[in-house]
Amino acid sequence: MARRIMRNRIERRPKVHLASLGCAKNLVDSEQLLGRLAAAGALVGAEAEDADILIVNTCGFIAPAREESMHAISEYAALRRDGPARTLIVMGCLGVRGAEQIRAAVPEVDAVVGLHAHEEILRVCGITPTPEEDARLLLTPKHMAYLRISDGCDNCCSYCTIPLIRGPLRSRPADVILAEAEQLVRGGVKELVVIGQDTTSYGKDLVGGLPIHRLLHELARIDDLRWIRLLYAHPAHLREELIEEMVSNPKLCAYVDLPLQHLDDDVLKRMGRGVSQADCVDLIERLRRRIP
Repeated sequence: MARRIMRNRIERRPKVHLASLGCAKNLVDSEQLLGRLAAAGALVGAEAEDADILIVNTCGFIAPAREESMHAISEYAALRRDGPARTLIVMGCLGVRGAEQIRAAVPEVDAVVGLHAHEEILRVCGITPTPEEDARLLLTPKHMAYLRISDGCDNCCSYCTIPLIRGPLRSRPADVILAEAEQLVRGGVKELVVIGQDTTSYGKDLVGGLPIHRLLHELARIDDLRWIRLLYAHPAHLREELIEEMVSNPKLCAYVDLPLQHLDDDVLKRMGRGVSQADCVDLIERLRRRIP
C-alpha cells in the first residue's frame, strides 16, 4: 500500500512538538507518527514552548546518544512541569531498553513507549485515530526523502544492541517499497536515500524476494527520479552484483555508506563482523577501481 505523503502545512489543534534524535531510521519513524497525528487533526511542528504535546523520539545505541536523549527528556520535562504542555511522551530505542530508568529519573513523563507504538501514542494524547495508517509527513529537504526498505538486523555483532532493540531482519515487500517510492517522486522528491539496519541483506528473509541490486534497478526505472543513494551497507554482504549495478546504472550515486568498524583481524573476529582486514581492503580497492 502506498503511503500518503504530506508536508508540514497542517493547521489544526492540538499542537504537537516532536524532537527526533539519532539515525535516519528514527527520522522515518518520526515522519510516520507525525503523519498519523496530522491526519487525526493535530497541528504538528509547533515550537516546544507553545506545544500541548511534547514527544521525544530517542536513540539508545551508544552512551553519548543515550545521554543526549536523557538531556532532551529532562529539558522537555521542565516545559511539562512549568509550561503549557499537558503531555510528555518518550518513544524510540531508549524507550525499549530503558523505560523504567526514564520513569524513575523523570517523573513528569506521561508515557514511555517503544517502536511503532503509534496507536498507543494517539491514545495517550487523547486523539482519535483515523484510517490513514500509512500517512507520512516529510521532515527532509524538499528534494530528498529516506526510503526504508527493511527494519531489524540478523548480524548480531557482539558490540551492537540493535537486534535486541529492533529485532531480526524484516524486509518490506518490493511492491510496497516501489509504490512508496513512486508516491514520493510524484510529491517532488528527486533523490531517494535507501536505508535499513543492513541494506545489503535486503530480501534474504523473503520467499522469492528481490536482492538489493535488483531492488535498486527497479527503483531506478521510476520516471523523474534522478538519484538513488545507498546507506548502511555491510562489508560482508556487499556483493559483486551490487557493484555492477552501481557501475551500470546512472541513477545510482557513486557513493557507499560502509561502516567498517575496525581493521584489526582479532578485533573484527571478537566483534563478529564476518570479515577480515584483507576482505575489507579488497572490497575498498574493488569499489575504487570499479567506481572511481
